[in-house]
Amino acid sequence: MVRVVSFGSVNVDRTWAVDEEVLSELRGRAWFPEPGETKTVASVPESELPSGSPSVTLGGKGANDAVAAAGVGADARLVGAVGGDAGEYGVLETLEERGVETSGVRVESGRATGAAYVFVAPDGESHVARVRGANAAVDAALVDDALDVIRKADALCLQNEIPTAAMTALLDGLEPKGPVVVFDPAPVEGAAAVAGHPRVDYVTPNEVEADALEADAVADATVVVTRGADDVVVRRGGAEAFRVTPPPAAVEDTTGAGDTFAGALATRLGEGVDDRTAVEFAAAASAVATEAVGAQAAMPARDAVEAKVEETG
Repeated sequence: MVRVVSFGSVNVDRTWAVDEEVLSELRGRAWFPEPGETKTVASVPESELPSGSPSVTLGGKGANDAVAAAGVGADARLVGAVGGDAGEYGVLETLEERGVETSGVRVESGRATGAAYVFVAPDGESHVARVRGANAAVDAALVDDALDVIRKADALCLQNEIPTAAMTALLDGLEPKGPVVVFDPAPVEGAAAVAGHPRVDYVTPNEVEADALEADAVADATVVVTRGADDVVVRRGGAEAFRVTPPPAAVEDTTGAGDTFAGALATRLGEGVDDRTAVEFAAAASAVATEAVGAQAAMPARDAVEAKVEETG
């Protein structure tokens, strides 16, 4: 079984489905993200949130990547940090139930678990504001504790929701022929420092993030640009290599679609398939995930993804 490690964030997600009227009001807030954007903020004022109770689920790009990889057949492990309130939300227990090994997750008793505020528009597009919480405590000491396990993995998922210094320490500690490294540069602010590391093999921005990244910052990596229902564009050395058309989907919620893509892509790359096959599989996994509501809860099993691939020929 392919071994995938996700080194990244864990969040408790609070999600609202909002209509155009509410969306218009939210767009005037300084902390509110653009469509498809994950934006890091210091806090989200409770007084500026929509009325009504949100749905509360587990998320965080690190946790999501691990759940996505486990769903499509990987031996998935998560390395990261949660707060002293993690037990209240059943964070680690739920991840274990979803097939993720969590012994590498450190509990920071003096902090709250990271939080994401997700607003789903009528067209299914999501706007995500993120508060770091315990994710900010991920450090070089955690890298040292997990380095042996990560070096033995077939693929490593990274995301820009934990401190850059920790990710750089991990990448510096990897051997040249170690795991395939897939980096999701979201949120995009400061992502170039990791995307440009010579040990990063694949960078998976969405269209907004790709526009924000300088081309020379990712010159050594294969860049896989996801564009919603439009073609996934794969670039090498700054030039387009090929495109993959995602399969059609009856979209309900795009939250977690990019994380599903990253986890599925890492799994297939870790299995040793070629780039086109891996991207086609990841695009199908992402499409299936958009057909249900939620992030982790919507992430598909391998047979569902393979059926979607076959469906589109």
